[in-house]
Amino acid sequence: MGVINAFAERFRQVLAESGRATHVSPTELLDRWDGFVVLCEEGYEDNIYEYNNDLSVRDAIDSVLRDGRLREFDQWQWFKEQVDAIDARFRAVTYPEPVRGGADWPWWRAHVPARAGSELAADLHSRYGVVVSVV
Repeated sequence: MGVINAFAERFRQVLAESGRATHVSPTELLDRWDGFVVLCEEGYEDNIYEYNNDLSVRDAIDSVLRDGRLREFDQWQWFKEQVDAIDARFRAVTYPEPVRGGADWPWWRAHVPARAGSELAADLHSRYGVVVSVV
């Protein structure tokens, strides 16, 4: 088995072990995270339930990044660099302070978009007392 195939196989195992779909490639997972961040850059227009659901892609990425066996592959470093770049864009468009969860919450779940559609903006205000820009 080639190195790339071994990475892809372990990648699928990690996703399966974390209860996620195993048919997603590293590139597809990155594309999903990037697509979600683009929606946030534009002002996320859906509600809090969809927002929370859409964040699950970053949860899956976290499973991959935490796996010690995947870290042994050169492809892991490439994957991490891609994630870091997308994460930086996400952080740039979120409310500056964490507004949800406690210390055990991952940073991407604790922060919310600084710009949102009217439905999400209303959800954020009613649940967390946060006022964000409405697009």
